Amino acid sequence: MKSTSTRKAAAAAVLVLTGLLAAACDSSDGKKTEPQQSVLPSSSPAVSPSPGGGLNEGTEEPQPSPATVAVSDISKHKFRNEIVKLLESGAAAPDADGRFRPAEPVTRGEFIRWMSAYDNKGIAADNPGTPTFSDLAPGSEDYELIEGLAKAEAIAGLEDGTIRLGDNLTRGQLTLLWAWYQKNTGVTGSQMDRTYSEVNLMSREDRKEIPDAVIKPVAYYVNQDEKPYLRTFGDTSRLSAEAEVSRSQAAFWIVSNAGEESRRSSGAAFSPPPVKAAVEVSGPEPESPAAGQTASDAQGHKFAAAIGKLTAKVKLEADGKFRPDEPITRSEFIRWMSAYDDKGVIPFRPSTPTYTDLAPESEDYELVEGLTQSGIIAGFPDKTMRLEEKLTREQLTLLWGWYQRDSFVVKPVYAADSAKVNLRRFEDRDKIGNLFAVSVDGYVNREGKPYLTAFGDAKKLEPQAAVTRAQAAFWITEYAKGGSEG
Repeated sequence: MKSTSTRKAAAAAVLVLTGLLAAACDSSDGKKTEPQQSVLPSSSPAVSPSPGGGLNEGTEEPQPSPATVAVSDISKHKFRNEIVKLLESGAAAPDADGRFRPAEPVTRGEFIRWMSAYDNKGIAADNPGTPTFSDLAPGSEDYELIEGLAKAEAIAGLEDGTIRLGDNLTRGQLTLLWAWYQKNTGVTGSQMDRTYSEVNLMSREDRKEIPDAVIKPVAYYVNQDEKPYLRTFGDTSRLSAEAEVSRSQAAFWIVSNAGEESRRSSGAAFSPPPVKAAVEVSGPEPESPAAGQTASDAQGHKFAAAIGKLTAKVKLEADGKFRPDEPITRSEFIRWMSAYDDKGVIPFRPSTPTYTDLAPESEDYELVEGLTQSGIIAGFPDKTMRLEEKLTREQLTLLWGWYQRDSFVVKPVYAADSAKVNLRRFEDRDKIGNLFAVSVDGYVNREGKPYLTAFGDAKKLEPQAAVTRAQAAFWITEYAKGGSEG
């Protein structure tokens, strides 16, 4: 037998329901209206049925725990956080060996899949009988995804009518794919000509090398407020628009810039996708110099102050010694230079090595290839890098000039013979290698006279003398001011 309170509650419910039905049938103007369906916002907790058939309001349905995904090769990577977010979303996954392979090139197909999964715009797949792109046939793995994007005008192929999903993605192509996906018609539909884009890239020395098809989106993402191009690929005088994009760079771009379309149109912040995988990162953690570390053998040295500055960013060896007067190798100098004067260059692992003596398994392979890709390092004419050799004074000037993109080194306006004439007061000027003469001349005679300050102002330049570790520390910390792009 039902209690009085239960009967009263039931009667009240009937009255409420009757009122709702009447309101649904008659609007304020007397016209019949359809009842409105209630829609739960996506952020509302799920409502689950009770055993008696009613609703337990505010009770969330049990959600399965995210699957655990282990990744072993990103622990020390600069873009670790962005890679983890991409993996958590399920947009990408490590390989069977638990590797993300962050320094390897990303393909156009991978980038499109990651982009559309992480920044999901709800674009429906499509399966037309006639393909949009000549190299993607019906039934192909990505056919319906690509055709759906094409139907929504959220993707564009290459100028020859292909999509080339298996090709490695270039920086310029990334900007174009992204602009189309984000419906950035200010870029994709812009009527501005090439000259206008080049003016906006005036400080970039390779602006005239950028292909016509991508120069507009490249210029846009270089100069946009957040400067995504420079944050992803490094802020150097060369944009290298035809360089390949690494998987880590692709992850960083997608995660950092997702939601561009909604931010531009409504100012709405991007809501990251739900976590589908619990990512466990294994491997060594990034090493940082010990706070206040001091080289035990640098006290009283002529360049002690420079050594102190350098060791704030470069870790000392286990015995705490710097060995200031020992020769430095080319490898060590490149590592110190890039650590102290970070240009934002990301390690890269190309399909084919650039240098004949630098194998993919080498410790310095990805660093040197990343610098090469960005156009801020140069090897020898025989395509070697000779990293284990002692660094000479003349070699230092060339390495530094390229790293800083000093115009008198990378774009010399006079030949080696003229450089040696400028150095005529030095007895051994003819011993300078022709490859290095212009860079030696520049750093001997430019303002501040770096060469003479670091190595001494004497009658001889001793261009083939080995550079000491202390001299390298002084040069790097004293002259890490950026190149002159004039």
